[in-house]
Amino acid sequence: RRLLASCLLCCRKRSMRRVLRSSQHHRRMYTQQRNATVSDVLGLAVRRGVFDAEAVEAAPVAMFYDLDAYESLLRECRAAFPSFRHFVAAKANPLPSVLARALSHGFGIECASIGELLLATEELGAGVDDVVFDSPAKTKKELRFAMERNIRTHLDNFAELDRAVDVLRSEGASLSSSSSSSRKLGFRVNPSN
Repeated sequence: RRLLASCLLCCRKRSMRRVLRSSQHHRRMYTQQRNATVSDVLGLAVRRGVFDAEAVEAAPVAMFYDLDAYESLLRECRAAFPSFRHFVAAKANPLPSVLARALSHGFGIECASIGELLLATEELGAGVDDVVFDSPAKTKKELRFAMERNIRTHLDNFAELDRAVDVLRSEGASLSSSSSSSRKLGFRVNPSN
């Protein structure tokens, strides 16, 4: 089995950029190990003191992935729904190496924050067609950031639609002009009963 172990420092006071830098430090601590067992990887984490922090908020969160199982699930998902482009949530899989595996299997990355967009586009080098920006409360600044980069953005409610229209108008774009029609905006629809 191929296993990947890593940890992220989680702290509400840290910016996403600082969390990414922290994860790079901790990622060096645990690297991909071939033929390692789950016990081997957990034992290494214990020996390195991953779980020893006295204060709960100081303790890193350790994540362990069975890469063979993960890649098998990616293949099964594509086989079950071959005509769809699938996106893996960065929120559920924040490790760059795990997201990179999803990209290598033809999946995209679904981002819910600017930090996740930066992780996908800057650290992983994902193209705009490999990323979708989808969260329920995007601000004008977040919408402008994604729209300026032509990142596919899903609008989740009418308030976001109004903000997106405001962003387009502030750029001087007519809603019927070719400059606004090239924007990749979609609408999330939740049918009732």
